[in-house]
Amino acid sequence: MVVADILVATAMVAVSLFGTFFALEQGMEAARACHRRQAALEALQSEMEAVRATPFEELHLRTRAPFIGEPVGLDALPRASTWLTVEEYSREAAGLRKVTAGIEWTTGSKPRSASLVTIVGDIRR
Repeated sequence: MVVADILVATAMVAVSLFGTFFALEQGMEAARACHRRQAALEALQSEMEAVRATPFEELHLRTRAPFIGEPVGLDALPRASTWLTVEEYSREAAGLRKVTAGIEWTTGSKPRSASLVTIVGDIRR
């Protein structure tokens, strides 16, 4: 009887420890994912600042082109790639351009991405 009680108690401790370690690992992975997302948003914000500092006449139309500025914080993103798209905002709104900056990376086998969009205008108009 005593041996059975010890085995049951040991099994219960093992199961509770496994659950604790599993929850801890899940929490750590969530923290890593949050850190990667924050790094992506900081890199995108840095690119948007570079776009806004670029004179309008040098902001040529492009699709999925490299960033204008130097990407920052990409070392935290596994297999990261960046892109920038500049397009006319609308035919009716001459002098406005829609700029989209994006980052794609892979976490394990899961593809992730983030992007920011802004409208820039020709202040001479």
